[in-house]
Amino acid sequence: MWQKIKDWYQGRYVEPQNDLDAIIFLQGHYERPPLARALSRIFQFWLDHWKWIIGTMIAITALGISISR
Repeated sequence: MWQKIKDWYQGRYVEPQNDLDAIIFLQGHYERPPLARALSRIFQFWLDHWKWIIGTMIAITALGISISR
């Protein structure tokens, strides 16, 4: 199960378009599915900005509690 998730997240391998007569050969790359890219960006955003996200959530919660009383 974990291997299938890992394979899905990594995406499919895209072969390089190399010219056989060229001196420089390009390497292929992995192309992630759109959902995997979105999850990666959300996770990276959380890692970069978790301090102010938690602070904002606490402030909004406190404001909601004070308004409801």
